[in-house]
Order: sequence, then structure tokens, then C-alpha cells
Amino acid sequence: WEGEPYTTDPYTSADYKENTVNSNMCETLMIYTPDYTFKPNLAKAFTNPDPLTWVYDLRDDVTFWDGTKMTTDDVVYSMSRNLTDPASFYHYLYSNVKSIEATGPSQVTVKLTAPDYLFNRELAAYAGVVVQKKFAEAHVKDFGTPDVGVMCSGPFQFKSWTKGDNITLTRFDGWWNKEQTPKVKNLVFKFLTDEAAITAALQTGEIDGTYDPPLSGLTQLQGNTSGKLFYGSMPSNLTWTYANPEGAMKNPKMRQAIQLAVDWNGIAKALFKGTAVPIKAELPPTVFDDAKAQLEPAYAALPANGTPDIEKAKALVAEAGADGQKPVVLGTIASATGQAFGNAVVDGAKKAGINASLKVIQVDQYTNYLYDPKSREGVDMLFTDFWSNIPNALDWMGTTSTKGASFNQWGYSGVDDLYNSARAEKDDSKRGDITAQMMNKLAADNLTMGNGLQRASRLWMNNKITGAPATFTYVYAAWAQYLGGTA
Repeated sequence: WEGEPYTTDPYTSADYKENTVNSNMCETLMIYTPDYTFKPNLAKAFTNPDPLTWVYDLRDDVTFWDGTKMTTDDVVYSMSRNLTDPASFYHYLYSNVKSIEATGPSQVTVKLTAPDYLFNRELAAYAGVVVQKKFAEAHVKDFGTPDVGVMCSGPFQFKSWTKGDNITLTRFDGWWNKEQTPKVKNLVFKFLTDEAAITAALQTGEIDGTYDPPLSGLTQLQGNTSGKLFYGSMPSNLTWTYANPEGAMKNPKMRQAIQLAVDWNGIAKALFKGTAVPIKAELPPTVFDDAKAQLEPAYAALPANGTPDIEKAKALVAEAGADGQKPVVLGTIASATGQAFGNAVVDGAKKAGINASLKVIQVDQYTNYLYDPKSREGVDMLFTDFWSNIPNALDWMGTTSTKGASFNQWGYSGVDDLYNSARAEKDDSKRGDITAQMMNKLAADNLTMGNGLQRASRLWMNNKITGAPATFTYVYAAWAQYLGGTA
């Protein structure tokens, strides 16, 4: 876990740094547990009485850190902020929502403009976060800042944020979930960015644990007896997005060629020390979720990915004609992982006769390249270590592959109709069938991402602590309540 968060405001949190902290403070109506089971959370139950209605019955034992009870007013306010505020990162997930109203002392009803069977699951991420209305309205301009923090109901409460050094949370003894009462009293999140410094601090015990310990330090950590590395599943694809529909990559033969030219197994071994595996589609099996029965056989039927086929890639480049001679620029982030990955991709591409080069982009500029077409002019592909809002295939493809989606730099619209049909389909099996069609269509078009690496979620814990879940759910839901040990 590296660096200082930008905010503790859950509405504008969508990255490792922010979510690792915020997940312990602010809770959601629904939840994915550490084994990716979907279930009610602050909402104790839900019903879908008709295709345009979702009804949520709320728990009556939830209190905020100041001792006040969570009410329907808080829930309606919290959901409405996602609905009405374009600055919320989760605003787009409310595109089918017509109204949000209290319909009972402990009941909230959401009315839709069109059937949406993804919406309910999205409430397990910050699309379903609940904050205290009174506090949020009193801090419209400074909610989530170092001086103010937030007011939520989670197992740990905001205590302080020392800029440039740490965020400290304290145990909330009034947390409603008595089956998981936290054992740890204080959580201190230190802001470190230097990989060598993080590795050293873990080995000496200056830091008790971290998610995502540096790859450069894995060998040292594996040999250190003061703690242990743990690995869990992760809904991720470390790959590239296709960012320029007018360049060489507009030719499908070029997209197929570069996919075949890359030594994915080699990258997994050299860069990730064997803690990543090549995947056969842009979405990894860890997001199959409620469509697992349909996606697993469809995924199994896709061509293997991992070992390069340079001769076939060369032939495809030749078949691409003039497009095969055009330059191909891969933009990557100025990090050890990003540059090592970029160099490996460019090396494979050159072996296949692709005129490829690497453009290294500074960390503070990289987001501009992902979201601003002007910034990425002249760049054909962009490195990404992508993970979805929730571990769900429809959510994944809705973010990467539908027209206007935040990670669809290509402007691809080839699965839009299927996506809309799937969201509107109540029957799980039928919705899964449509989702599998989407995956196959993206695979056939070699868009909108390369089939890259599903990496493992990494966790280091000093021997004096135990319990943190190793799976990637630490960015979706509270995890520190599981911590125990002698610290």
C-alpha cells in the first residue's frame, strides 16, 4: 500500500490508497464478503417487486460514530448524492434511477426508468455507501479533507490525518456487527512511496503489515522470518487499453498480432515472481460472479494465452499492409512495474515486426492520459492495472467496453445492445448467457483491452498480527475488524 490518499470522501474514492482506508470507515447497503459472497449489509433485506422497483429494508441497530442512529433520511441522502452529483465517481451507475424515497420507518424504495439488475449489486461498492446526512451537509466543501474527515458507521472511526505522514483510525465500540467486533484499537496508515523503504520497514517491524507489498521486495520478504506473505484472488487485468481508433491498431490484424507477440508467461514469472497468470479474455474469472455457470464454459473455449507465437504475429503484421508499418506507441506509467511491463510488450512487438515504442508518463500526469483525449494524442495503447467497482462481469464490461465508459478510450460500441439487454434481464441464467455473448464479442474483436495478467492480491503481515483477508475485497469492504494478534 503506497502513498497518501487524496481524500476520505467515499464518493470520490476509487483507488487503492483511498479505498484501503475508507473501507474500514464507511459502509455500504450491500456487501461482498472476503470470499466474494454477495449479501445484505446495512440493508438487512431487499426485494424487487416489479422490474422498475427495488425496496430496501434497513437494519435498525446501526449508529454513526457520534451515537446517532442511521435513518432513512441518511440513506436517501447518501444514495441521492450519487444520483444528483456528477462529481461522484459512481453517478453513472444511477443512470436508470428515477427516484429514491423513504417508504417506511426503516424502508427505502428506489424507482427506475428502466429495468436494471446490475444496480442492486453495485450497492456493495460506494454506489451504495451511507454517510451521515447532518455531518455531510455541514461540511459540503470540506467533507473528506484532513481537517474534517467523514461521519460513517463502520468498525473504525476517523481520528486524524497528518498530511504527509499518516491517517489514524480508532475502533468504534458502538459498531452494530457484534459477531465481528474489532480487536485492534488503533489503525495507523503510514504514507510511504519508496519501494525499498516499504520493504525495509516491513522487515524491521516498523510497519506491521501492508496490502500490495512491492514486487521488488518479494524475494526479501519471502525469506524474512519476522512475517509472512499471503496471496488471495483478485479481479484484475494488468494489460493495456486500446486508446487510438485511428492509428495502426484500427486494423484487427494488428491487435491480434501484438496480443500474440507478448510473452505473458515470461512477464508473470519475471515481474510478478509467479504470482500472476495469463487470462484468455479481458475479464478475469474472478469477476464471473452470478454469471459463473455461463461464463466458465465460454471462457474455457477461448484460445489459450501465455506463450508468444512470433511467426504468426509476423504473418499478421504482413497481412495488415500499410497499417503494419505505422508506428505503435505504448504509454506506460513511470513506475517500476509499468516500465518493466512496457519494455516487455515493446520487445515482443518488435520481434513481430511492429514499429513499437514506449512513452513513459509521470505518475501525476497518467490519469490525464486515461481520461483526456487531447493528453493522449499520438498514443495507441495505455498500460493499465484495471480492477472493477465490484467483482462482477457486467460491471467490468460496463466500465471498459460500452460507449462513453471511463475506460473505453477507443470509443467502442460493439456490445452496447447486449449490455443494455443484460442489465434489463431479470432471469439470472438468461442474463448470464448475454454476458457470455459480450465476452465472446470482445474476444473476437480484440477490444477494448489486451488479454493480460490476472495478478494475485498480495498481503504481508508481521508474525505478531493475524487475520487480515488476503483477497481483494479490502477495497470494497471493511477488513481491519478481522485483525488480531499480540500487537
